[in-house]
Amino acid sequence: MNPDKEPFTCIRSVVADPDHPEELLLDLGNELCERMGWVEGDIMEWTDLGDGTWKIQKKIPGISAKALPL
Repeated sequence: MNPDKEPFTCIRSVVADPDHPEELLLDLGNELCERMGWVEGDIMEWTDLGDGTWKIQKKIPGISAKALPL
């Protein structure tokens, strides 16, 4: 996460992939991706927070998500 930005919560839904209706996808939306500095092709790291929620952040080569603050 960009340290210059305030933490925030975002709720998204899993939807059918319009190109492959038998598959599901998580549409993050352009606004969220722009805010986070994410672009197509980025590798994301998912962390289960243990309370039914997940943290998603861009995977940075050589750095573990465990080393980064929530």
